Amino acid sequence: IDIWKRKLDWIAARGGMADRVPLLVVGAGPAGIAASLEARRQGQRHLVVGREPAGGLLPAARLIENLPGWPGGVTGTALARRLARQAAALGLPIVRDEVISLERAGKGFLAKLASGRLVAAGAVVIATGTVPRQWGVAGADAAAAAGLLHRDVRTIPRRLAGRRVAVVGGGDAAFDSALTVADRGGSALILIRARGPSACPRLIERCRDAGIRIRTGMAVREIETSARGVRLRPCCGPVDQVIACIGRAPDDSLIRAMGIEARLIHGPATAIPGLFAAGDLVAGQDRYVAPAMGSGTRAAIAAQDCLSTGTRCRPRR
Repeated sequence: IDIWKRKLDWIAARGGMADRVPLLVVGAGPAGIAASLEARRQGQRHLVVGREPAGGLLPAARLIENLPGWPGGVTGTALARRLARQAAALGLPIVRDEVISLERAGKGFLAKLASGRLVAAGAVVIATGTVPRQWGVAGADAAAAAGLLHRDVRTIPRRLAGRRVAVVGGGDAAFDSALTVADRGGSALILIRARGPSACPRLIERCRDAGIRIRTGMAVREIETSARGVRLRPCCGPVDQVIACIGRAPDDSLIRAMGIEARLIHGPATAIPGLFAAGDLVAGQDRYVAPAMGSGTRAAIAAQDCLSTGTRCRPRR
């Protein structure tokens, strides 16, 4: 009898009407899609649950230049569309939903989805990506509720001609977002709290060539929303839109609920047998597309080994 079938018999008894799959992949970004592709290659029946469309955060990237196979780079939107087309062509089992809880059930796992669906799995790959860091500035919630404060470019208007947009942050995401604003006809202003930017030199040069203003030593302390727009005190204003690129953190909510800290995960296996991590959840993982895909593949291989032989379910010491 297959190992995973014995696990799922126990889980099904506890989970009632839960759907049963040997492998559950949580997240449909580059890491999750890569894990699904490898599972399909291995002939492993599985299910992918993603709260965002295939590609995840990719559409927020104006241009990805460090991905092998794309001499001129590729836009995040184009890459996400290609991943979605590949997933559809191969029939990858991707469900647009969100896993809101995950718990041990015997030697397997029971996941509850936002839709109310239950999924029982013998092994799980967590590839949930990142979430924006909290911005504890007075007035930020009001500006976000008014649709004037964004955490990436996916939610800003497509047409920004004549609009003024403040981009807060000094890293790659901030400079990339400012270039997207310029592409859409807007006037971008980058506000950096530090003395200088931390973005890669090429992005900085492109922003300067595009005439984008860069101001350093600008710490936003308050956001004031009015009929005239948004004022960032004491830095600037008013502007029409604000993009806060102040960093992202691994979305470790599911694994934290199971007693695991993301900073302690250094490979696909976690401290819980049968639970694997990929992408941004792996400590020290560079937040680029290629490493994310590689870690998704590794996690799927480790999960397959665990399901088929019971080996490598625990992290190596």
